[in-house]
Amino acid sequence: MHLMLHIFKKDVRRLWWGVAIALLIQIAAAWMDAVDDVAVPLNDLLIVTWAALLALAVHEDPLVGDRQFWLTRPARWRVLLGSKLLFALAVVHVPSFLADIVVLAARGFRPWEWLPSLLTKQLLLAAALTLPTIALAAVLRSFAQLALAAIGILGVTFLASFLASNLP
Repeated sequence: MHLMLHIFKKDVRRLWWGVAIALLIQIAAAWMDAVDDVAVPLNDLLIVTWAALLALAVHEDPLVGDRQFWLTRPARWRVLLGSKLLFALAVVHVPSFLADIVVLAARGFRPWEWLPSLLTKQLLLAAALTLPTIALAAVLRSFAQLALAAIGILGVTFLASFLASNLP
């Protein structure tokens, strides 16, 4: 547990600028959503920022290659995975959850009544963004390879969606 927290703190310390940018975008998106009824284009930017931060955090302690610190100072894979999941929880899920609560309260809803929906949204965010990004970053050597893989996956997804929509 001590090593997991140490790796988490190291990731936050090394990626503080990205975490700060993600938090600023999250605050701006929540404020715009709470004040106006317009679609917020910042949400797309926020998703890309979260994915980039998660990939950079995973690449801080890469599993692929032969020059990792854990080869000489043994750390179980569970410790590395736990630290990256803690990073995702602290940087992506908690701010998103809090922003959703603020937006609901600003629009006159009682957030505790919507708690199951808010938790479902967090599970969907984990299933659609957090876990796939961490998994792809863990098996690819560089951020460039991850970006190309993400572009390829999005392209195939859009192609399949387009072809499925044209079926009778």
